[in-house]
Amino acid sequence: MIDIKRLNNIGSDHFALYAKLAYQPVKNEDEAGLELKKKDIHRSKEIIENAVAKPNCKL
Repeated sequence: MIDIKRLNNIGSDHFALYAKLAYQPVKNEDEAGLELKKKDIHRSKEIIENAVAKPNCKL
């Protein structure tokens, strides 16, 4: 974890938090990894396009 902050009140009984995380993968000889499929790439792009089309979406 790099940083964590409690944000302003959002009118809920839960606290809004901002967290900045760092991911440092470690490779292992035994790891084969994941295979990326074309349908997964297509679906990901579709999700992003739909999100961007919304006026209040911030990517």
